[in-house]
Amino acid sequence: MCTLIVIVIVALFIWGIVKGIREQRQYDAIPIPDFPQTSKDGTKLMRTMEFTLSGVNHVHDGSDPQKVINRNMKGQWLTLQADPKNKYDGTAVKVLYNGQYIGWLPASNISLSERDVKDMIFKRLTHGLEVLARFEHTTFIQVGGWDLDENDPKLSDYEFTSAVITCAVYELPNGRYPK
Repeated sequence: MCTLIVIVIVALFIWGIVKGIREQRQYDAIPIPDFPQTSKDGTKLMRTMEFTLSGVNHVHDGSDPQKVINRNMKGQWLTLQADPKNKYDGTAVKVLYNGQYIGWLPASNISLSERDVKDMIFKRLTHGLEVLARFEHTTFIQVGGWDLDENDPKLSDYEFTSAVITCAVYELPNGRYPK
């Protein structure tokens, strides 16, 4: 009887590993499109930058990013919108997937290079220029490990999924922003 239980446990363990490998292979096989080398206005691709989105754990505009973001979005094109009236970030860039909010390009805890690219993206958007963005992958985030007070949930129980996206920045048409 004990031998049978051990065999079943080992079989379930092996089945779980095989299933996980199959799922990972399917995920790895999802194609990620390349950014075009020239934009619709004929300007050349200057650079790309990866960002981990912020604000993904808040409901905005009736959209809950935690219900939208999933790993099957890999390679999907996203929409970026300048959000100059954002009270937390004067150069906020909102990220949408199929018209649903999934987060913002981060405003803090980013490198100078990321800040420069974010500012370029904001300027391009406010001048009506195209900025392409692509969903790369999800990332799991767990916060903390302490209680704020007895009425607050444990922060170690505060978990959410975030998203990593890549944005492309193209040269300015004729070297300047349109008026």
